[in-house]
Amino acid sequence: MLMPLPAAEMQAFVDSCGELLVVELSHSGQFHQYLRSQIDLPRQRTRLYARSGGKTLSVSEVMREVRLLAGERVKTEVLA
Repeated sequence: MLMPLPAAEMQAFVDSCGELLVVELSHSGQFHQYLRSQIDLPRQRTRLYARSGGKTLSVSEVMREVRLLAGERVKTEVLA
């Protein structure tokens, strides 16, 4: 349910996450922009994967983004 967005519950969920990946089939990131207008998405912990096209997002495509996000975190932790 997007409207009305359960903002308090969503904010509590976001606050409990270490990192966030917003995935959407819209190159302009409309859903990400909507979320940012309704709740506080921490920029340093939020990554957007958005692409356009008629094909639906595949599981492997989304998993690649999750792995990239996890790999970036691991590299940062190792170098720090």
